[in-house]
Amino acid sequence: MDQTIEGVLAQLTALKGVNHAGVYSERHGLFSTLPANQQAGTGNAARMIGQIFAALRSIDLAHNEVYVEFDDILIAAYEIPDSILVLLSTERRINFPMVGMGVKSVAAKIRELLAKPAKIHDAATLAALLRPVEATPP
Repeated sequence: MDQTIEGVLAQLTALKGVNHAGVYSERHGLFSTLPANQQAGTGNAARMIGQIFAALRSIDLAHNEVYVEFDDILIAAYEIPDSILVLLSTERRINFPMVGMGVKSVAAKIRELLAKPAKIHDAATLAALLRPVEATPP
């Protein structure tokens, strides 16, 4: 089994009826199998869905699944611990219990992967992070 976030996304998209998968956290942003032209919109939708889960928690409701329908696409969103969202673009008629079990089976691996420090591949970003902080004048 591939021990990367891409491997987890592949496991999720292998579930019957799942077309695309994504994992979102405020800290890490969105990892997704969606085409690049849909990534920004999905990131915005993920933040909105995260707000729905936060609102439900604030009134002591313990929901961890939300379903949103757009035209012929159903978005199934699952909140796992640490406010991490698993987003699945699915067909309208899927076996929800089976998909839910699939999400639960990878939830611990997702949390483990997102707990690791992020690797920085962009040299400019790395250089900016390592730049010495200038002392403020007296």
